[in-house]
Amino acid sequence: MKTQEAFFALLRLALFGHPVPEGFSLSDSQWDEVVAIAQKQQAVGILSQAVSQLDPSVAVPEALVFRLMVAADGIRRRSRKVLALSRSLVAELEAEGLHPVVMKGPSVAAFYPEPELRTAGDIDIFLPEAEFPLATEMARGSGLPVEVSPDGSVLYTRDGIVIDQHCRYYDLHVRPEVLPPVPSAEATLLMLSSHILKHCLGPGIGVRQLCDMALAYRALPYDRERLLGYFRATKTLRWNRLLAAFLRDELGTDPGLFPDDRMRSRPLRRIVLRSGDFGRASSSRRQAEKAGTRARKLDTVLRFLRGIPFSLRFAPREFFRYAGSLAGGNLRRNPS
Repeated sequence: MKTQEAFFALLRLALFGHPVPEGFSLSDSQWDEVVAIAQKQQAVGILSQAVSQLDPSVAVPEALVFRLMVAADGIRRRSRKVLALSRSLVAELEAEGLHPVVMKGPSVAAFYPEPELRTAGDIDIFLPEAEFPLATEMARGSGLPVEVSPDGSVLYTRDGIVIDQHCRYYDLHVRPEVLPPVPSAEATLLMLSSHILKHCLGPGIGVRQLCDMALAYRALPYDRERLLGYFRATKTLRWNRLLAAFLRDELGTDPGLFPDDRMRSRPLRRIVLRSGDFGRASSSRRQAEKAGTRARKLDTVLRFLRGIPFSLRFAPREFFRYAGSLAGGNLRRNPS
């Protein structure tokens, strides 16, 4: 579909400076469709950056340019607020002798050409197991309502931003000894990869997290053989081949992990375009979010079941572990 291809071409321009195809042209209605895709994918800030970099010969409706400018201003203000709060939280935890690590969010935004144009969400902070009880007490002592998730993480809201303090760094069901040390370049890449996988097995994932992955590969000084070793040890090698294929085919960057690999990115592309940001592009997901916790959990189960062919093909081990966690009662509590 032309608008989907145009959307990815504009992402490649904003993220990596790849020129749009010769003769790039969209009608006003097609530009509206591209913006709608970006909204579903939480990529409006990146789109606004791409439009600002287009050659003047490419016609863009003036009203659309104005809309993008206004939206980009709001994204920048939110990003600054999230970054300031994350720095404040880290400083508070470090003042107590703890060793917090910011996951995703502000830490990956730093990899972007314009960090403030990455749409900011929650703040995820990891604490080593021995330090987690004190961090939890600090959260409870903040005077704000605190909620404990099924995986043990602690959730609370501060200044309108959700804070998620994690006792687990990876969304993987493996022995700790096969995982890379935190922090390290390999740890960050495996964490981002496993986070994307987790949501592919459940409600879905959008392009924002795939952009994070692409830019992290470009920015981090990882060791290729060491990283491939971790993929093998965690049984996620095939999944990461698919992920690398998406980065190569859709975002125009190749991590170089799998030279001459012929795996096609289509299975992941379908999930990204169908589900949008954490599955919220789907009308059933939006309705479930409005209906409450139980409806959202049921929707997650149904999506998990529909995704069985994909899961068994690319991550059978994680599929069965995830199925076990659902069967074990995770759905009776709030999801992580």
